[in-house]
Amino acid sequence: MAEDWPQPPVAAKRPRELIAHGETRIDEYYWLRDDDRRDPEVLQYLRAENAYAGVVMDRAGPLRETLFHELKARVPKRESGFPYRLADWYYLWRYEADHEHPVYLRRHGAEDAADEVILDVNVLAREHEFFTVDGLTISEDGRLLGYGEDALSREVYTLRVRDLATGEWLPDRIDGTAAAYTWANDNRTLFYVTQDPVTLRPDKVFRHRLGDDPANDVLVYEEIDITFSVSLEKSRDSRWIVIGASASLSDEYRVIDADVPDAEARLLLARRPGHEHDVEVIGDEVFILTNLDALNSRLMRVPMGHSTDLDAWAEILPARDDVLLEDFLVFRDHIAIVERRDASSKIRILDRRDGSSRLLEAPEPAYTMSLDLNPEVGTTLLRYEYSSLRTPETLIDEDMDSGKQRVLKVEEVAGGYDPQAYTTELLLAPARDGRQIPITLLHASGMAPDATHPLLLAGYGAYGSSYDPEFNPNRLSLLDRGFVFAIAHIRGGQELGRNWYEQGRVLAKRNTFNDYIDASEFLIETGWSRADGLVARGGSAGGLLMGAIANARPELYRVIVADVPFVDAITTMFDDSIPLTASEYDEWGDPRDPAQYAYMMSYSPYDQVRPQDYPDMLVTAGLYDSRVQYWEPAKWVARLRDRKTDGNLLLFRTNMEAGHFDAAGRFEVLRETAFEYAFILWRLGLEPKPGS
Repeated sequence: MAEDWPQPPVAAKRPRELIAHGETRIDEYYWLRDDDRRDPEVLQYLRAENAYAGVVMDRAGPLRETLFHELKARVPKRESGFPYRLADWYYLWRYEADHEHPVYLRRHGAEDAADEVILDVNVLAREHEFFTVDGLTISEDGRLLGYGEDALSREVYTLRVRDLATGEWLPDRIDGTAAAYTWANDNRTLFYVTQDPVTLRPDKVFRHRLGDDPANDVLVYEEIDITFSVSLEKSRDSRWIVIGASASLSDEYRVIDADVPDAEARLLLARRPGHEHDVEVIGDEVFILTNLDALNSRLMRVPMGHSTDLDAWAEILPARDDVLLEDFLVFRDHIAIVERRDASSKIRILDRRDGSSRLLEAPEPAYTMSLDLNPEVGTTLLRYEYSSLRTPETLIDEDMDSGKQRVLKVEEVAGGYDPQAYTTELLLAPARDGRQIPITLLHASGMAPDATHPLLLAGYGAYGSSYDPEFNPNRLSLLDRGFVFAIAHIRGGQELGRNWYEQGRVLAKRNTFNDYIDASEFLIETGWSRADGLVARGGSAGGLLMGAIANARPELYRVIVADVPFVDAITTMFDDSIPLTASEYDEWGDPRDPAQYAYMMSYSPYDQVRPQDYPDMLVTAGLYDSRVQYWEPAKWVARLRDRKTDGNLLLFRTNMEAGHFDAAGRFEVLRETAFEYAFILWRLGLEPKPGS
């Protein structure tokens, strides 16, 4: 009952009129937006919500701490990546016993040679509440390391350079970068990407010579279209610096000869609306994964000098109606291609010499295959990763000629783990419009669909990003307490091909929410979940999903967990000063268009909160989140508290030191998971009360 709980914080109402298309919206909590994250009143409110959540969760007894130690016990105290070869060195990472951050290492000449530390992130992180590094890049001579540091969790990095021969950091230091760096072949020129200081959009590529004042760095490329973001990489044969510019539904690439870093960037193919493509440049050939005249994409090849001539393109692998081509890597004699079909990603090996191809086999109904680091073009060995909901991530080398495989590493679950104790399944749920929604399922072996089990249903459904059925040892804490875990592969992702995405964006976005609700009802009707034991979970764009289903069918769920949820769609998409807004009109719609505004209003979670009962809910935010600003979930929770008519729990936690991805340390992040799991188990009554 409501009177059993301490009183939650109450956010002040300060109505603000927002007018569009002749309609006035009233936002009582607009004042919670503080771009600088310094407003004392806002910070006090967020801390009050955190304190309230802590006091309420104390009612669950020691469950949080029990779960944290349980989760931590599955993490190996010491773990390492498998070395990969780059020139004369083998590179890898390692976590030492009880350390939060990785140590980056290399070995000269052989996989089992002596370790040389190139970067110990634990040392760098000592003075920071939050710290992470990204974008590591090694010069061609193996002497210099470039990388980015982020101590605020805004995904804005400071470029640093270390001399690996002496161990010294060079004075070259550049702020405001996007963790995208690569070296020219002269071993003294470094290309990097900077971000717009307001929107954080990666928008410029600069060229820096070691020792020069960064203020004098040369602007190589600037993207002036605010819907496009810039990327940067080096070709795997080290011949080219590749500059990309991408929007939601369009791409463009340029190259610079890595031996001539002062050269102008050369356009490979001009952008056009709706043309999405990815390229790999090897030698004097350009390989193009394109959706041109191919909904599910096809793979093409063209000589470098003729890349703008579409008539010169030669087809390597055609498009197919039932298979989406997602990724590829080119080798001297082979091409490895990632295909997606029936919610699983598969790898096809194509022999460039005779055109034959074969799919790599897998023993499970739903799984994930992905390309790992493969820096060598001339090899016959393909390194890839295999995983499923029950199979830990397995790193494999496959000889593309003979088919012989070598298992290099299997993700360790400390304390022991038996995959045979669990079963994974692929189900198909009927959608209300007749389509079939894939659901991947994980449960204890021998468990029957007898309507007695609690079930956690995860979902995302946006950006064409497929929710891969991959292993996560944290889920064992739920499975071993009788849970079923499931993923609803709803429209908005690409699990069933490009059309699956097209049917879940802009003016078809409601299909995403309907699919999730239909999948939920199917799982209850078929006995995989009991009616009062369904838990919904989603994060970021999946948090918008949580907000939409909470408004539409709150009675269907016992608990809803919305992690850093994007819930204020209308207000955010009207403001292109907010990071990501301008680049996402093709995803959510542009509310400046009356028809798109009306459609977005019909589901926008913040705008659709109404007086009704809602289930127990846990909502999270990151104060420095650059993808979903903290004030979206803060405003949503404030409005829910004001309007909901039930006595169920609504907890809101803001990580005051982190951004979109919680804490940076491998153990510290488990505290967030432990809190979430404790909330779920407690509200479902699956743990004994303290003292019982």
